This record gives sequence, C-alpha cells and structure tokens, in this order.
Amino acid sequence: REIQVEENYLNTFATKLRTIASHLSVQERQQTQSEINKIETALDQLRQHAEKRKELKINDIIYRINQKWKDIEIKLEQLTKPSKDIVDEWRKFNSSYVNLLDRLGELEAKWYSIQREKFTSTTEILLNKAKLDFDVLQLHERSQNLCQYVLQIASKNIDTH
Repeated sequence: REIQVEENYLNTFATKLRTIASHLSVQERQQTQSEINKIETALDQLRQHAEKRKELKINDIIYRINQKWKDIEIKLEQLTKPSKDIVDEWRKFNSSYVNLLDRLGELEAKWYSIQREKFTSTTEILLNKAKLDFDVLQLHERSQNLCQYVLQIASKNIDTH
C-alpha cells in the first residue's frame, strides 16, 4: 500500500511538471524533462521493488501453504496408521480363524471317518458274534437231537438184548 501511495504521489508530481513545462524556457524544460525522467526512473524502480515484494510475499505464502500441507499429511498419516494396523491385525486374525476352521473341518471329517470305521468294525463283530451264536445254537440243537437219537438207539438196543 505504501508503494501505491508513493507511486500516486510521483505520478501526480510528474503530471504537474509536464503541465508547467509548457510555460518554461528551453533550459528549464530540459531540467524539467530531466526531473521527469528521474521521476519515471524512480517509478520504474518502485514498480520493480513492488513486484519483487509481491513475488516474495507470494512465495512466502506458497511456502507456508506447502508446510501446512505437509503437516496435514503427517497428521493424517498418524491418524490413519492405527486404523491400518487394526485392519492388518484383523486380517491376520481372520486368516488364522479361517485356517482354524479349515483344520477343524478336517479333524471333524477324520473323526466321522474313525467313528464310521468303529461302527463298521463293531457291526462286523456283532454280526460275527450273532453268526457264532447261531452256529452254537445250531450245534446245541444238533447235539440235543443227536443225544435223543443216541438215547433212542441205546434204549432200543437195551430192550432187544
């Protein structure tokens, strides 16, 4: 703002000198023109200075914005890291749980297979025992029949003698 005020002041002064120059002699006009040239040079320097200051301010603002952005990125990373860790731990747990379920399924299948084998084995044993019992029963009946037959023959032989 100060530069704008100075520029306005110098522009006003240069305009007044030009207005007065028409009423001056050649030497005075040359001096006035020299003053106007100095003022214009000062104005150019002032504009360049203002442009540099503006550029420096813009660069400073850009730098601060970049710094703030980096700070925000760091804070965001700090905020999201625990969430990522939790998600990673959950994935590990879930993977372990799925593996455990698979293993449990395998064990259950083996248990059923063993139970089936035991049942089959027990059934075979019971069937063999039933066959054996049946064979023993038949043998017993035959032995009783044989005993009766022997008794009949023996009693006939005793009666005939």
